[in-house]
Amino acid sequence: MINKLLFMVPGLTGPRMAVLAAVMFACVFFRLSAGQAGAAELHTLNKVAAVVNGEMITLFDVQRYSLQEITRRGLSGADAESEAARQKIFQDTLDSMIMDILVRQEAERYKVTVSDAEADNEIRMITQRSQMTPKQFEDQLIIQGTTLAQFKEQIKKNLLRQRMMNVMVARKIVVTREEIERYYEEHKAEFTTQHSVDISMLINAPTENPERIREEITSGKISFADAARKYSTAPNAANGGKMGAIAWADLNPAWRPVLAGMQPGDVSPVMRVANNAGILLQLNSTIEDTALGLEEVAPQIENILREPRLNERFEEYSRQLRSSAVVEIRL
Repeated sequence: MINKLLFMVPGLTGPRMAVLAAVMFACVFFRLSAGQAGAAELHTLNKVAAVVNGEMITLFDVQRYSLQEITRRGLSGADAESEAARQKIFQDTLDSMIMDILVRQEAERYKVTVSDAEADNEIRMITQRSQMTPKQFEDQLIIQGTTLAQFKEQIKKNLLRQRMMNVMVARKIVVTREEIERYYEEHKAEFTTQHSVDISMLINAPTENPERIREEITSGKISFADAARKYSTAPNAANGGKMGAIAWADLNPAWRPVLAGMQPGDVSPVMRVANNAGILLQLNSTIEDTALGLEEVAPQIENILREPRLNERFEEYSRQLRSSAVVEIRL
């Protein structure tokens, strides 16, 4: 979530809007620090959007947190439909900020906390699932109009909501064994392992000869794992190039015909990537579609059945929090 200051600038979408927003904010803050901000500008920055149990939310912050979703949806036009969508995002953002404060205040009352280390660990897991390096992940956040610090702040809020949900709501929801068995029988076809392949990857620098590296591997002079550690420039080089199991549908389309003709242990022909570096794949194993038994998927089914009930109860809990709070909207 970021800002709403560029609503009426035609033609600005995506990263361009985010970058310009950052520049505009920097300019505003510079003018304030230099004592050049006008009274109207200062009033806008300091205007209070809402007061929640005595805690203020500024208009500036609501605008700032609205911009990411506005940018993501490309709502840069000046037409009535875009304006209505932007106003809804603005209102939803304000409602979410109010609820964040109420949840935090309630968490303080119950002594429920989320540490920086827990948020950092969650970000590490998200980065790993995205198959990015920390630097690549941070760069992607910037492209999307946010920063690592702002993303961490949102992660902490989300974790706190989840923790409060568990404390106040989740323990009251029961999913019976009979419900799990019935759901399994009705959706049995959905519970199968996907056709997937376990592969390792080696990407060599353009200055290396990938054919020579492949010859070393296929002749037995060096294992694929040792070659990856020695020659690969990929982030997973240290663990021998292992990528683990990847669903066939998630593979690079250019890899599928190559892997389809390989047996476990085979090394692919040299393939090229954009910077002319060579890439080699080793097929470690193939995992075919197989039906999963009830016991294997029972926890997953329980979560599926629990989720809508959990959301419904949390919505009810949220309404109770809001109704018992002193919330003053000043817009």
